[in-house]
Amino acid sequence: MGLIGILLLPLILGWLLIGAALLLTPLFGTFYLSILFPEKFRLTEKEIEDDGVLIVDDQYMTVIPLIKLLEQAQIPIKYVADGFEAIRELKNKRYRLVFMDYYMPMITGLEALARIDQVLCDDTHKTPVILYTGAEISEKEKCRFKHVSIVDSWNKSLDFRELNSRLARVLVKCN
Repeated sequence: MGLIGILLLPLILGWLLIGAALLLTPLFGTFYLSILFPEKFRLTEKEIEDDGVLIVDDQYMTVIPLIKLLEQAQIPIKYVADGFEAIRELKNKRYRLVFMDYYMPMITGLEALARIDQVLCDDTHKTPVILYTGAEISEKEKCRFKHVSIVDSWNKSLDFRELNSRLARVLVKCN
């Protein structure tokens, strides 16, 4: 196998796990979603026009399980790849929930949230944000915004069931 084979083994196994998760999410996700997202928690047609979920992450592959779960729950999503795009989006539209990555090029998630907080200065509704990242965020950092509310911080390495469970809880709170 050699040294190169040993070094590449974790990378290959990681990609196989990601591929398996992508293939199995539609098969098993429908069962869990029928339990976790009953009809009364789904958005109405009017809410679909007005709201949705904004996902901000520079690495699309890491948010695919989250996107698939939201799509299966019939929740409209908008994906953007950086903080500047998120600022533009939130200037023009109010979202029901925002998933924000912390480590992104050019501008971090907290820097983007600080700018979004300034943009939303006339908004009376606090925009709920979940930091979907591997970074540790202090309570002081979470509470520094006036118009943005960091409701939770999730690690991207959550297993499928835990992601389902947390998503169900937070969507019920946002209704």
